[in-house]
Amino acid sequence: MEFVNIPKRIITDMELKPAEKVLLSVLCMYADNSGRVVAPTQKIMARCSGLTEYWTRETLKELEKRGYIKLITDIARAREYQIMYWPEADECQ
Repeated sequence: MEFVNIPKRIITDMELKPAEKVLLSVLCMYADNSGRVVAPTQKIMARCSGLTEYWTRETLKELEKRGYIKLITDIARAREYQIMYWPEADECQ
């Protein structure tokens, strides 16, 4: 059985909408120990989160705009994000 580490701050943040929490949880599935994510395709993220591809794109944009994630690279649809609420990420800020 595998588990996903989801920072408590994401779960308890009352500013996050349910879709944002679910999508952040999906990103946590793909995160390394520093909260860096080589994101799967938006189609896979949509399937895992239960969102449509449109709402996956819109939610990612909103999470980035509000500072919950940071787009690090965007090369030929290979997107890499940093989850800004990751404990190690918080310490580095």
